Amino acid sequence: MELEDLFYCDPSWRIIICKQCGVVPQTNITRHIRRHHNATRAFKVAAIKLFERSLDHLPLIRDADEICKNVRPLPIAHPIRFLDVFHDGICCLLCQDDRDRYVCRGRTAIEDHLKKVHNQPLRQPGRRRRGEAGGVKGLTQAGLVRTPVACQTLFHGPRCRYFIVKTRKVHEEIEESPSGSDAGSDATNMSPAFTQPRLEDIINLQLAQRENENSAISNQNSFNINLLSSDPRHQSQWLRVTEWPRFLEPHKQELPQVAALVSLPNLAKSYELGSPGSSEILLSILLDSLSRVITRSRGSLQDGTLNAFDQHRLNSFIAGRSSRKPLIYNLREDTYKKYSRVLQHLMCYIFRLAWLKRGPKLHYQLTEGQAVAMMDAVHTASEMSGASGDGHNPDHAEETRKGLDDKCLILMVSLLDHKLYGDVYDSIVISFLAVTGIRQDVTSSNAQNLSEAAEFTPKLSALIQMGQLLVAERALLAVELDEADVPAHALEEMQDRFMTKDARSPISWSLKLRAYGKAVKDNTTSLGYIMWSDDNEILSYKKMRFSMTGLRDLVSAEVEAAQNQLADLLLVPPDTERKHIVP
Repeated sequence: MELEDLFYCDPSWRIIICKQCGVVPQTNITRHIRRHHNATRAFKVAAIKLFERSLDHLPLIRDADEICKNVRPLPIAHPIRFLDVFHDGICCLLCQDDRDRYVCRGRTAIEDHLKKVHNQPLRQPGRRRRGEAGGVKGLTQAGLVRTPVACQTLFHGPRCRYFIVKTRKVHEEIEESPSGSDAGSDATNMSPAFTQPRLEDIINLQLAQRENENSAISNQNSFNINLLSSDPRHQSQWLRVTEWPRFLEPHKQELPQVAALVSLPNLAKSYELGSPGSSEILLSILLDSLSRVITRSRGSLQDGTLNAFDQHRLNSFIAGRSSRKPLIYNLREDTYKKYSRVLQHLMCYIFRLAWLKRGPKLHYQLTEGQAVAMMDAVHTASEMSGASGDGHNPDHAEETRKGLDDKCLILMVSLLDHKLYGDVYDSIVISFLAVTGIRQDVTSSNAQNLSEAAEFTPKLSALIQMGQLLVAERALLAVELDEADVPAHALEEMQDRFMTKDARSPISWSLKLRAYGKAVKDNTTSLGYIMWSDDNEILSYKKMRFSMTGLRDLVSAEVEAAQNQLADLLLVPPDTERKHIVP
């Protein structure tokens, strides 16, 4: 885990929160990490201090006492992100100020508060009357406290002070119903007239809610989904890190239309039915150009146009340093097809969303360089589409094709060159990754709508690998365009600007997300490839099936073949007897 993934800066309250501890660090960041998160010394001291210095420019409240004075949410406020939420709080109803209302989680603490602050005689001599309850239940019946309430705390230990937050719990819904209170009453009213719901009412309400949800799913044509559970205990940490629910929540009613933005067109049908200059024809021409650019990039690395020093530099994700190993580009052909398909989906996404303005209005912000590069690429594709029927000037067609490939390359690299100082979803590449996280079976009511880490990290690897290839080819193009004297100068400049871990770029975000996803994948039990039938007679491995008899024959044949090979290698005479081994 990276240090950036361990802490969260809340801009509204100006505090920094430890995600794992669920509290605000009472000391400085360095001491907090050393005490609670560095038992295995995974974080180096220099890296911790560098991370702490990177927070100096933020207007944070750093003194613990000042945080206690300033961070005082109202009871109607939503929970502060990444702070633990407790649903067993006990609230004093005698305190007048909502901000300073006393909240605790134990009977002894609330009784001490009532005796010392409000002078309430809690323990009367003699026996209780019939039906009179004691403890917290008795305090509730007496109108002194309210429980349970949702609460949070900023600190653990001596500075622990709970405050009420607004969450959707079952008893709140009963309060808001016309049968439980007046229609015009406030849900956050803490008057002594609060009545505790009966268990029977809670069960009936939950059954009615479940029945209404099932009927709504079966009856409605457009689906309504909850991208992230309202209960923090049931939330996927992977989805909280990616922030996909925040990005896709405004469009949860139209997820199929969002997912369609990245779908590949039918190239054969587009060329057959589309008229020159149509959107499908232009998209098909751009996709063909992108395929040629990828092939050209692979060829440039294979023929040694970029030397070994450049390949070591290209494989590094640390500014100003080369990797110990060169970039591995001799991948299998089917791997390149899968990786290239990710870039093709990206081209479809930006063309439909940013150029055609088609589909749901997703959030993104193109830089000036990205907008100019897209305009040049689309206009060149339009010229090529208009001249597709002219076969009299092949040299001009080849020149136009080369120009389109260069502009397509410039466009794809410009998408990676995006400094992210605000919302990460200002980058159209990061918003594209969120859209590709939507599963294809999104229309199924029982399906999980967003991809988990194990199935999404290969897409991040594809984007990073193909980005390295495109940057290498862009460095060569910079020499052709007289933007650099040698490819190494352009390569090093682009690497340091947007291809490193700390570059605040889409690649930087993808690297951090991939590292987190791999950690989740390595620590999560997933379904394997080997499965047995119910009678333990059929073994399935991926797309192969074996019966036990067939498996024995296969192993026996392999052992016999190995014996024959060893006999040839060791020059064993053919008449030598060998023991026949049958597994």
